[in-house]
Amino acid sequence: MSKRKKKEKPKRDFGVADPRHFFCDRAFIIQSKEHFLFAFQTGSVVEGQYVFTPTHAKRLMLRLQEKIAKWEEENGAAIEAELPTEE
Repeated sequence: MSKRKKKEKPKRDFGVADPRHFFCDRAFIIQSKEHFLFAFQTGSVVEGQYVFTPTHAKRLMLRLQEKIAKWEEENGAAIEAELPTEE
């Protein structure tokens, strides 16, 4: 009886960032009474989906507002943005 060799998983080099895994082209947010679903898209592929309770979604919004305000203060520039039109 032969033993099967375990297939080794390739080691990931986290020293080199693959931009496809760190850049989001588009985010979709769907809400219900119980939760918010966040889907993050890169190109035509949805890379990640996360479900938040309303409380955690609010905390995410507050933290993001805080980080954007800090970035604007440090860089001396206001970020101008509009919501994209729904397709």
